Amino acid sequence: MTEKLISVIIPAFNAEKHIGKALESVRSQTYRNWEIIVTNDGGTDATGRMVSEFAQQTPRNVVLLEHAQSQGPSAARNTAMKAAKGEYIAFLDADDFWLPNHLESLCAVMARGRGDLAYSEGFVFRDTPSGDIELLPIDTIEVKDPPADLFRRGYINPSGAAITRRLMEKVGDFRLQRGEDLDYWIRAAALGFPIASTGKQTYYYRKPPGSRSAEPRKMAEATAMVYEKNRNCGILPERDIVSKAKACYFAAGKLYWREDAAAASRMFYKSWTLGKVRMLPLLCALLAAGLSLVQPHRAK
Repeated sequence: MTEKLISVIIPAFNAEKHIGKALESVRSQTYRNWEIIVTNDGGTDATGRMVSEFAQQTPRNVVLLEHAQSQGPSAARNTAMKAAKGEYIAFLDADDFWLPNHLESLCAVMARGRGDLAYSEGFVFRDTPSGDIELLPIDTIEVKDPPADLFRRGYINPSGAAITRRLMEKVGDFRLQRGEDLDYWIRAAALGFPIASTGKQTYYYRKPPGSRSAEPRKMAEATAMVYEKNRNCGILPERDIVSKAKACYFAAGKLYWREDAAAASRMFYKSWTLGKVRMLPLLCALLAAGLSLVQPHRAK
């Protein structure tokens, strides 16, 4: 049976440290009919040169696209998707990488008609000072109803996902700066496209460096915004989605509380405006707003 072409979409911004590993993991795939499209999103390091050198050494189509200025991962993916020729489209972030059977597993799901959005499980890791990788525990959920479970936890990582061309043409572009992948999967599910898992762990997701406290609060805020944006998607009753958005905004407020009282106040207020029944979010918003007035003086 002839393998259909799959386009591998890689958004990259100053990714010279890791993109070589990502590219090599594509070249090592057991599924051989692929093309790679990298969007260098306004970076200033050697990413573009490294991709060009890889293309010269690879007997397959490798395309490098350039953004003059950084526009974010959504725009970088959109640029690459417009150039994609494949019947299938797979996503890979520049600092992640795949096991050799990753594309084969995803394409098998789509070829059999099980899902227009196929995804695999993965490993989460971080780099160690010695240059090795340390695997981290994963907080997972049992997926029983794929569309509805998108509102329980974002269980599909872009580096583990692939879609059919017909889904891409119907759903269109990534639209958000944060939570863009979850928003895309929800929009696809709302249009009736089936979601299916490979049942295998075939990708490695690198935990980004930086503040451990900042990431959860930003994730909670982004998730709340995605839920609120898709409150009328029809996957769940609107009241259920709004309730989940309220809970995420409130959680974000608690996470922002110590470091950014003004942001905490905004999150609590958003939680309250979605219901205006329970007074606790409003009281928390007022208290956090007052705290934000004295926080700068504390910093001094």
